[in-house]
Amino acid sequence: VLRSDQNENPIVVGPRTSVQDNCVIHSGEAPVILEEDVTVGHGAIMEGCVIRRGAIIGINVTLLENTEIGEESLIAAGSVVVPHTKIPPRVLAAGSPAKVKKEISGETLHWIKMGSSTYVNLCRNYLGGDYKIIG
Repeated sequence: VLRSDQNENPIVVGPRTSVQDNCVIHSGEAPVILEEDVTVGHGAIMEGCVIRRGAIIGINVTLLENTEIGEESLIAAGSVVVPHTKIPPRVLAAGSPAKVKKEISGETLHWIKMGSSTYVNLCRNYLGGDYKIIG
């Protein structure tokens, strides 16, 4: 569900961004900006936040008002990012409230950079008829 209650605070979804099933994205007092190559996991709830390029938001994460997630960061499943929190680029954050656990580099950073391309390729396969619809 994408819902914007105020015209001056839009919801912007960048290219190659994947918003998965059962997410709720709401802009009220602040806009929601999902930059390019972002992955938002199943069941995430987002309220007036900015997600920078290439970040991954885990399953059932809650992002509250005026939060910002840095480039290529990973927010672990089930985490809660409390209002006015800024998560820096290329870190793993987890917990409730979410805290930075470690910097991301090497193989993990490579995996994060490949995240959005996985979903872009899946979309191409669906559109190309590579999957048979049953039912």
